[in-house]
Amino acid sequence: MFISLALMRHDPLMSSSQKLAQARVIAQESTINALLITSVMEFFEMMKGHGKYEKIIIIHPGERHHEDSENDG
Repeated sequence: MFISLALMRHDPLMSSSQKLAQARVIAQESTINALLITSVMEFFEMMKGHGKYEKIIIIHPGERHHEDSENDG
């Protein structure tokens, strides 16, 4: 928000409240764009079969037959 406010600081046609409102809109837009880009990237990684939500196997120290337990469920 500070960056967008600094960029509009030199505009003589806008009042201070208009500049602040415009800076908030630009900051919200950049946040939404970052979230959308991140979700699209995660979606394409998920379609490839890797990414944040990969399947993991937890092997407990006392468990002898972990191969059988992963096929049960």
